[in-house]
Amino acid sequence: MWDGTIKKLTGTSRKNQTRRRAEAEQLRQDEIRLRGGPHPWEGERNTSIDDAFKRYIDWGKAEGGRNGFPWAPSHASMVEKQLPLWKERLGLKRLGDVVNIREAVERERAMMRKTLTAKGVNNYTDVLRGFLTYCTKRRMIESNPLAGMPGLAHEATQTPRRAMTAAELGQLLRSAPLERSLLYGVAAMTGLRRGEIERLDRDALDVERCGIVLRASQTKSRKEVFQPLPRDLVQQLQILATLPDRLYYRWGVRRDVPERPLLWVPSHTARFFYIDLEAAGIERETPDGRLDFHSLRVTYDNLLFEAGASVKEAQHLMRHADPRLTVHVYGRTSEQRRQELVESINGAIRTRMVPAQAGARMAAGAENADPVRESARSDMVRALGIEPRTYGLKGRCSTS
Repeated sequence: MWDGTIKKLTGTSRKNQTRRRAEAEQLRQDEIRLRGGPHPWEGERNTSIDDAFKRYIDWGKAEGGRNGFPWAPSHASMVEKQLPLWKERLGLKRLGDVVNIREAVERERAMMRKTLTAKGVNNYTDVLRGFLTYCTKRRMIESNPLAGMPGLAHEATQTPRRAMTAAELGQLLRSAPLERSLLYGVAAMTGLRRGEIERLDRDALDVERCGIVLRASQTKSRKEVFQPLPRDLVQQLQILATLPDRLYYRWGVRRDVPERPLLWVPSHTARFFYIDLEAAGIERETPDGRLDFHSLRVTYDNLLFEAGASVKEAQHLMRHADPRLTVHVYGRTSEQRRQELVESINGAIRTRMVPAQAGARMAAGAENADPVRESARSDMVRALGIEPRTYGLKGRCSTS
């Protein structure tokens, strides 16, 4: 039952102005409670669900993203497809019908789980939850009926991604066609995601600074960043600037591609990536994990550390807000690298175990002696303050 209290109120940058706005809103709610006036959401109860969907989508395309930016085209397309499916599954006609849909949503999620993964079902639920949150904040409904609904647990059915070695990456770039070699090169040497690369235009290439400028609307974090590139790759992109235009003309232009694209990104990136892996003789799955296009971002992270980057430098170049993402989520180790480290440690230890005089004794003909064992034994005895025993000299003893 509604108790007349303010659930949430957008503040301002000034403390006094925020307090006055909150006091005015509280007075309005008190008047509604005392006089028995209509609740703020009563006027929206009979709103058509299609009209409510349209208002939500229009808001999202204008300012619904992070920091007030529009939704990404891919997210907008997903919302436009999935909300009508929820309308059909739940039998929604008016906005007031969403008040008691929690049990129905639980049943539909169980049905959807038979054909979708847990992550897919959670994505569908998040779309509906986002719409209901929008309605709640604007007092179109009293509360979000899906608030607190847990997501389905993800099963570890997929092998984790692995990082490519420098040799594998070089082989892939040499064997792939030119247009895809440029794509893989930019992805592996900047860590950019597929969607971010697809939205790059030629104005993003900064030849003087030798890198790519990503506008805030093009990044996941909605912050403008500069991503450095190798100089030879920048020159190739500059020389082949018109190549993407010809390829999009041949394969067809999608609506989310800029007017002057910097790179050609195929619609079926995974299909071409697997073809190029096979042509390069690189296995898609190994004991260390699997490879896909996003593995190039994982590869970039690991190559940064192999090149000697600090955690702070790698975090900045990967554009992560939390360094734990850089180290724990994207960081990888390989079986070959682990073996190399063990052999390196073993070599360092054995080098320090062999004393200089051991080589002289072996050169004098002491073939049967084990210099490593004798050196270790002598060092241990001397550390205890005892002179090593001399074998084969009967009747003699050591004196201190």
